[in-house]
Amino acid sequence: MFIINWGEIVGRLDPVLLAEIKNNALVYKYSSQPLKSLVKSFSGGTPSKENSELWNGDVYWASPKDFKDFYIKKTEDSITELGVKNSATKVAPKGSVFVVVRSGILQHTIPVAINTVPMAINQDVKVLAPNSNILPEYLGYFFIVFNNRILPRVVKHSTTVQSINSFEFEHLPIPIPSEAAQKQIIKIMDDAYEEKRQKEQQAKDLLDSINSYLLDELGIIMPPEEENTLENRMFCVGSGEVLGGRFDPFFWKPYYKIQKKNICNSMHPKLKLSDVATFETGVVYSADRERDSGHGILRANNILLPNNIIDLSEIRYIDETLTLQDSKRLYANDIFMCSASGSKEHAGKVAFVERDLPYYFGGFMAAIRVFDSACTPKYLFEYLASSIFRNSLFRLLGGTNINNVTGSMLNRIPIVLPTVHMQEIIVLYISQTRYKAQELEQQAQYVIQNAKEQVEKILLEGSL
Repeated sequence: MFIINWGEIVGRLDPVLLAEIKNNALVYKYSSQPLKSLVKSFSGGTPSKENSELWNGDVYWASPKDFKDFYIKKTEDSITELGVKNSATKVAPKGSVFVVVRSGILQHTIPVAINTVPMAINQDVKVLAPNSNILPEYLGYFFIVFNNRILPRVVKHSTTVQSINSFEFEHLPIPIPSEAAQKQIIKIMDDAYEEKRQKEQQAKDLLDSINSYLLDELGIIMPPEEENTLENRMFCVGSGEVLGGRFDPFFWKPYYKIQKKNICNSMHPKLKLSDVATFETGVVYSADRERDSGHGILRANNILLPNNIIDLSEIRYIDETLTLQDSKRLYANDIFMCSASGSKEHAGKVAFVERDLPYYFGGFMAAIRVFDSACTPKYLFEYLASSIFRNSLFRLLGGTNINNVTGSMLNRIPIVLPTVHMQEIIVLYISQTRYKAQELEQQAQYVIQNAKEQVEKILLEGSL
């Protein structure tokens, strides 16, 4: 709650905006101009999905899902020149500033990027083409550095899907330092993002090495991935194998048959999941039970890949008057699993619960709980997170659109179980590797935060 004088009201009557303007005024050491005086802007559109002649052409087509890096070099989707002509999309020249103007991500971030090649855009992206007074990379980095200060000023609140308020955005004051200062800021941020990329790659390499280590320790040789050629997609299967089973070419690929054979050839005992653990499904509820507070529910987005950790930054809440079973809560040593997803990458992903959590898990999730002392919970987690399990699960999921993981399905995947002593050695090594990877990821975030603080000092204090 706060009090504001009528004369202090600027722009729309929005308490979030007015509180930000009142409490966090942005005063730059350089003269500033409203954004609209510095750029030409336009939005895009989407060609008809029903016309195949408009898609999969030579024109990159950017949408919010392509904002993974500051520099966009290519996009997931592409359209044809006919798609450009027969839709509202427009092609932006390389070196434009792309801003996501409509997306749920605007709750906490304004995604910004620079295209390194000409690209068309969809309707959720706005293109800013700067004039000669401002460098595109500088403008892009300005939005990133001051994201938390700009966000409440330009994002519409109390809407189903967040969007940018065009008037506030166009009138946003942009500081204009000299070209040399702009280039210095670009170098600071470019260098920081390159260092971040390197540290994240080192972390990824460490996490990837876990698979090789576990395979070596268990004496399992994974067959090499085959190229997706026509020759490799053609193979023979005996009728005796198929009759009474699945008529699914994906399931019978030679790669998976060799993999299963190599797993079964491991010198260590092989058990079913139900021999050592239980499989508990989550809380099912209707959307009208969702609330701003109440019982906290964890969902698939609370398990992060590729590091398999629990992220508690976004929690769904449901009516606290609902009576929920204690078995639907997460406890120390639980293995938290996504049991249903439209994406194979996310179906079956797991995270280890280090301590009791005051949260329940949703209906598309499950908790695996070890009851047999011959299996340590942390070892089973590492096994379920490995390529041994993941590849076997992909085989069972096949080519379905909705990927459902059940306890009976998991029982079809052998669990290789060495002695408890060997399990503890494996877990210790992998835990140390995960810790090193986590340190690198934290260092990567610190590098960016430090660079942002340097740029803030330049623009707010003139500290060149």
